[in-house]
Amino acid sequence: MRRTKEESAATKQALIKAAFDLFYENGIERTSLEQISRAANVTRGAVYWHFQNKNDIFAQTVREALAQIKKVSEVDIQANANLSTKEAILEMLWLPHKMAENFKFIYKTTIYLSTHSLFEELQKEIHQAKFRQYDFFVRSIAALRLENGAQSYTIANEQAALLLFSLFDGIYNGDMPNAIDSTISRELFENIIDLMILH
Repeated sequence: MRRTKEESAATKQALIKAAFDLFYENGIERTSLEQISRAANVTRGAVYWHFQNKNDIFAQTVREALAQIKKVSEVDIQANANLSTKEAILEMLWLPHKMAENFKFIYKTTIYLSTHSLFEELQKEIHQAKFRQYDFFVRSIAALRLENGAQSYTIANEQAALLLFSLFDGIYNGDMPNAIDSTISRELFENIIDLMILH
C-alpha cells in the first residue's frame, strides 16, 4: 500500500528526531542507521527512502536544528512587535537556555565538523547562522542606544555586540557546572545590558 505524503513526511520527521537524540547522546561516529531506524520504529528501508546515508541524515538533522533556532529567533523574537528592543535582546540572550538541546547539539556538531572536511558546506551554514545572531546584536544595540538618547557610551556598538554575542554563543556551549549554571538568570542578562550597553 502506498504511503500518503503526510505519512512520508511524518516518517522523515520521526527519523530526524531519532537521529537528533542519538547524535546528541552518542555522537555521529557511535550512531548507526540501524539504531536510528529502531529508535524511530521504522525499517532500514524507510531510512534509505528518505536519506542517502548516515552523513545525509546527519546533515539534515543539523539543518533542522538550525532551522528551529532561526524560526524562534526571527519570528518569535525579531518579528515580534510586542517586544521592546531591550526585551528582544533579553529574549535572544535567553534563547540558548530556552533551546539548550539545540544549541548544545550545534556546539557538538561544530567540534565534529572542525575535523571532517566532508561537511564544509554545513560548517559554512553554521557560521552564517552565527553571523546572523551577531548582526542582530549589532542592530539591536544601535537601536536601543538611539531610543535611550545618550550621545556617547563607554563601549562602542560593535564591541558591545561582540561581548553579547560571545555571551550568547559561549555560555551554553560546554558542560557548565551546576553551581555556575544556577546563577544564570534573565535578571543577570538585564543587568548586563544596563551596564554594558546603556552606559
